[in-house]
Amino acid sequence: MGKSFTLRPLRPDDGPAVEALEEQTPDTGLVGFYTRYHHDAYATRLALQPTVVGVVAEVPGHDGLAGMGVMTTGQCMVDDRVVPYAYLTGLSVHPDLRRRGIGSAIAAWRLETARSLLGDDVVVFAGIQGGNTASLRTAATWMSQRLDGRLRVAVSPVRSRPPRRAEGFDVRLALAQDLEEVARRQNEFYAGFDLYPRKSASDLQEWLARRPFGQPINRYYLATNQQGALLAGVGITLEGMLITNQVVRLPRILRLANALLRLLSPDGQVRRANGHWPWFLAGQEWAAAHLWRSVLWLVRRQATLAMLFFDRLGPVARAISTPWYLPQGGGTLAVCSPEPLNPERPLYINNMFE
Repeated sequence: MGKSFTLRPLRPDDGPAVEALEEQTPDTGLVGFYTRYHHDAYATRLALQPTVVGVVAEVPGHDGLAGMGVMTTGQCMVDDRVVPYAYLTGLSVHPDLRRRGIGSAIAAWRLETARSLLGDDVVVFAGIQGGNTASLRTAATWMSQRLDGRLRVAVSPVRSRPPRRAEGFDVRLALAQDLEEVARRQNEFYAGFDLYPRKSASDLQEWLARRPFGQPINRYYLATNQQGALLAGVGITLEGMLITNQVVRLPRILRLANALLRLLSPDGQVRRANGHWPWFLAGQEWAAAHLWRSVLWLVRRQATLAMLFFDRLGPVARAISTPWYLPQGGGTLAVCSPEPLNPERPLYINNMFE
């Protein structure tokens, strides 16, 4: 029997169909949610991830998309070498059309396309939220390595009050004249990490200059001492200015926390601020912790929650914590690489969960 579906590349005119499919296929992990877009879905994805490449599935007689998967590409460090990478995300299949091989076909398309675009030495990986058994089954068809227990995410509600002033620390936005040092400090912090994309001052300047739909969504915050020396830094994307996550399912502990503390609005809508590249100088964990608490206050008008992903084996885990009543989420890193990643090396993990 021939295939009951066809695959084709994601197109700019697919925006409405993409948004409809996402609403029909909320994440099946511990926290169930889907994305609502303030602008066209395709244009928004491209604005947030300029290197995005996607594939969609169509089934004769089915109104709308049957499935979809996207990936972003770039270069990262693996075993102190620069290699191309493809990060897989956004895999979804309409619930009425599952168990037809659509998910596996989308996964195979992305792997083949990654190798076609980037070569056979490309490292392909995906972060999968705990409890998302469907994505784990699909990942088993392509991954050569599975790393469990490494991914952590700090999920913190924004603050209604500023944090207590920390003696000797100031927090401010990065200026253009800071970016050379910021890039150097950041790259030094992540020396020895796998999957880290090294950054230059011009890379950070380009990132800060992005204005999708006229919205300045990217900021870089710094913690300094009283003499102005840089102690810690973190990039922030105010994703909630472009998209809203609609939560449709919570685990029991989060339902209880939400009932008591009103972490989510009654309509279940979340506007996220996503952290990137957190770093701090040796011995400055306290400065990094104060910086994160300050960010939770500074982004309160643009976001309801802030999220920061990290490897539990890396130094960020010593500085960033979540309130005791919020569990630190986790998940699996699925990898397809010419050589296995060294499990003893820390991983750079940034917003990787499907």
